[in-house]
Amino acid sequence: MIVSDEDTPTPNVPIIENRFKKNRVENNEIDLSTLERDPGLRKQIYDYPVNQRDTIIRAHINHSPIQQTLSVYPKSGLETHKRSFQASWFKLYHLLEYSESLDAAFCFPCFLFNKPSGMGHYGQRAFTIDGFQNWKKVGGKNCAFLHHIGTECTSFHNVAQKSCDDLLNEAHDIRNVFEIFTEKERKNNRLRLKATIYTVCLCAFQGIAYRGHDEGSNSINKGNFREILKGIGYFNTELEELFRTAPKHTLYTSPSIQKEILNLISTRARRMICEEINGGKFCLVVNEARDQSNK
Repeated sequence: MIVSDEDTPTPNVPIIENRFKKNRVENNEIDLSTLERDPGLRKQIYDYPVNQRDTIIRAHINHSPIQQTLSVYPKSGLETHKRSFQASWFKLYHLLEYSESLDAAFCFPCFLFNKPSGMGHYGQRAFTIDGFQNWKKVGGKNCAFLHHIGTECTSFHNVAQKSCDDLLNEAHDIRNVFEIFTEKERKNNRLRLKATIYTVCLCAFQGIAYRGHDEGSNSINKGNFREILKGIGYFNTELEELFRTAPKHTLYTSPSIQKEILNLISTRARRMICEEINGGKFCLVVNEARDQSNK
């Protein structure tokens, strides 16, 4: 805001929101050691700036779920049959958390990956925001904990658990997967391209046709280019496998690729000639042959 030294707006001057100051506040690093640990008191992950959420999630994971083992847990419910939280539940549901301040149970992975859209869903809200306290529903066929987990892999809990596992598994980090994938593909693509360039140069040097009359998969003779490439692969099993398993867009054997390589070679040859004769003029003598259709 545009304010005076006394921190009050100056007369007749519009109050303008200082977005840059706001961004600086949002981007300030958070002292992870000061994060609230109690599940009933801590701040929801979606309340943090987007660029800080992964760091906050990792910090909570490093601290592990809050599983306080008390000598006596508070009892609640009907006077005739009061119930309380049981420490043995931690062994049955290892990602369960207990808040001493609220005397309530929470789900650790669901808290980490909860979204504002789930605030109105009772089953999700009970284990992430409000806390679960209905102890009489724990155990048996209709156990609330089992119902929360769900039997399908697409349940909110199981999706959150999978997200938590992926975040901890560096091998699944998209940056690592992408880096490994591109490096491997780059190496394979270069090897296929080298074989293609060599074959194009050989056909050009020998002055032989590239394409055959029938280049189909069942053809006995697919033309000079493909047959030479096949012969190279016959003595190099790695290259043969690369051509056999390569996606169609990275084979580098199509007529358009052959012409592009030839054009690059001819451009390079002309440049070398021009350098040799210091930019003088030169001409090429090309033999011509016509077929029966006079083409």
